[in-house]
Amino acid sequence: MTLSCPQCNVTHPQDEVSSPDDPSSGKQISKYWILVVVIVVVGVLCLAGHALVAYCLWHHKQRKEEQAQFVQLFEDDESLEEEQDLKDDL
Repeated sequence: MTLSCPQCNVTHPQDEVSSPDDPSSGKQISKYWILVVVIVVVGVLCLAGHALVAYCLWHHKQRKEEQAQFVQLFEDDESLEEEQDLKDDL
């Protein structure tokens, strides 16, 4: 137990502890900006991931359509040859 008189109570600036709710606190502000940066980075990464998945699905669809057109091109040629009896019988 320390005995001191109320008039002699002197506080030093380094002894003062800022409250966590104090917005002027440097630690609170840095935690706020770190949280903002993390949220922005996560949002950008999610957006980029969705864009990549959408591009891959679109590219796959385009490739399937091109393959179908290519196969259809040869099927049309064979049917024309059969109709005109120009196909050689082996």
